[in-house]
Amino acid sequence: ADCTEAVGSKRKAPPQTSKNATTHSVFFAAMVMRATEILDEPASAREHNLSRKALRIRALADFYYSQAAALHHLSSAETLLTLPELVKSASFKSVAPGIEHAVLSGVTGLRCGPIRANVLRVDPLVRKLSCCDVRSTEMQERLKEPDCYAVSGGFFLFSEAPILEPSKRTDPVGLLVTDGAVVNPPIFNRGSLVDYGVWGGESVVKVKEMSSEYWTFTVEGCDEPTKRTVSWHNPPNGPPGGDTSLFSRAYGLRSPAPWKNHVALTVVGTQLVSMSHSASDIPLAGAVIICPEFTASCPCTLSWKGPSPIVSAMAGGPMLNPVIDKSSEEFALTAPPVTFSQDETFDQNLLPRMACGVTPEGAVVFLAVDGRDMSAPGVTLHILGDLMRALGCENSVNMDGGSSKRAIIGGKVVDTTSEGVVGGSEKGASNVRPLKSAIIFEMR
Repeated sequence: ADCTEAVGSKRKAPPQTSKNATTHSVFFAAMVMRATEILDEPASAREHNLSRKALRIRALADFYYSQAAALHHLSSAETLLTLPELVKSASFKSVAPGIEHAVLSGVTGLRCGPIRANVLRVDPLVRKLSCCDVRSTEMQERLKEPDCYAVSGGFFLFSEAPILEPSKRTDPVGLLVTDGAVVNPPIFNRGSLVDYGVWGGESVVKVKEMSSEYWTFTVEGCDEPTKRTVSWHNPPNGPPGGDTSLFSRAYGLRSPAPWKNHVALTVVGTQLVSMSHSASDIPLAGAVIICPEFTASCPCTLSWKGPSPIVSAMAGGPMLNPVIDKSSEEFALTAPPVTFSQDETFDQNLLPRMACGVTPEGAVVFLAVDGRDMSAPGVTLHILGDLMRALGCENSVNMDGGSSKRAIIGGKVVDTTSEGVVGGSEKGASNVRPLKSAIIFEMR
């Protein structure tokens, strides 16, 4: 069904009939049949272990539960809103210097039914966007402080298997820059939020695709010159001779063999794990870099720099506007997160979502959409992009949603969080997943 059929026009909800009960019965039967198919499939290279099948079953449950919830509301609501009407009905209020907050709530004419979302509009001249790893106890406590205003950040390793050393579960996936220091390089070409700081009295914040091309790295503490510049990011036909090429899991499981006088570096984050003169296994959230040869004692630390100075940055993806193209942003093969790279619903799943974008006036907008709830099943990526456009953002990017989606005002969580689907009386499950990364709005 066309999920955008009601974006431009208000219409009355269809009357509730016995057809709805039949539809729900069909949904239940289809869910059971598909679950049986998944569980009966023989193990393959794709199924590393039972956890992969568990993920597919969870996605299946999400899909049918959310679609049934949306149908229930679409058949019973008196009036269905368009997205512009939903946004227009919201009222922004100042909650702190440089931060405004609004709540979107209403039943739309889209296939997602009801939408409930928190919107934070940030003035980047007043607030800097601090993209942080918040796994430490200190940072978890920072998120609870009364002067903390924040949203959840980018993807991290969680459901993938196997996760091998030196990677760890909850490690960030893709670009992460904190206070000018590169915590994680742009291993994948992904849509990212990038804060370049204030130049000439103007704040420069962009949402854009960011890959490793033209990024440089050096080996810390090495006597010989080791500076290398990445010229090619996942070249499909292997590395062009003489240049430095980076290969991630979006290329495959193993890198090509390096040519003469070159070496293959296995890299995870800022760590050079090993060096080889043969084809190498590509780490789950790392890369193999083939470059002109040098010698170093492994493991050791790599220092990364982008082509332009960056104050803060966080990768998400995919870009939502003007178009969604997951393959160009390397959500493919075994590239994490596999829930995106191996999405079997083709963006028909209604889920909790997080997005950010920039308006023509320079405001940075963050949208946290509730989901996995009977009263708010969630939205697809395409509807998320339409919402961001209705909020004035012609360019926006998806960030980590699901159980990680979070909006924090004054140290308090204001959105509805959940580890799984919940019914009408089960508001906010007690077992809430702690944030692993966040974007904190600090005073400049």
